[in-house]
Amino acid sequence: RPPAAVELKWATRIRIENCKMEHLASTGLDLALTKLTFISGNLLKDIGGNAVLAGNFGDEGREIHLPYYTGDENEICENNWIQNNLITNIGNEDWSCAGIAIGFARNMTVKHNEIENVPYSGISLGWGWTREENIMKNNEVGANKIHHFGMRNYDCAGIYTQSSQPGTHITGNYIDSIYKATYAHLPSHWFYLYADEGSDQIGFT
Repeated sequence: RPPAAVELKWATRIRIENCKMEHLASTGLDLALTKLTFISGNLLKDIGGNAVLAGNFGDEGREIHLPYYTGDENEICENNWIQNNLITNIGNEDWSCAGIAIGFARNMTVKHNEIENVPYSGISLGWGWTREENIMKNNEVGANKIHHFGMRNYDCAGIYTQSSQPGTHITGNYIDSIYKATYAHLPSHWFYLYADEGSDQIGFT
């Protein structure tokens, strides 16, 4: 997990609104372990890594192809809103980063964001590459505008998902304009919506 300009951990009921995060070398905003947090109306521009990162991506040294489940409710990133933000020109140092990247988390709402000029995927939702039960469920990704993605890497999508996520809905998003990436080793391996390994119980409309 790369460092972030702003990291929220063991936090609840935080609001970050109408801010600018620009000219950063790594992640802009990390909702590492948050609840009931509201991120709205912000500009995230010229960022070296992910613009917004959230949820659990496994501890250092843990096998990543495993489900994550915990009986401790305090250790779950949940009930957060990321909406009405402009994310542009990110992943300048790490080409594998996304505009919004969410790992193991639940009840997340990602709506009405515009994401453009990203090296990989616009929104990445999920982690673990598994159909086994995990904490992810009831996430909503809707009415986002994603364009000019895949600037550097393919095997990407406007919206990319992994693993089982019961009750999750991806609806009404606008996705357009894949870059013709000169670095892509598989030139045709890109998608608008990409339900990758283990993606299950997700509704797409």
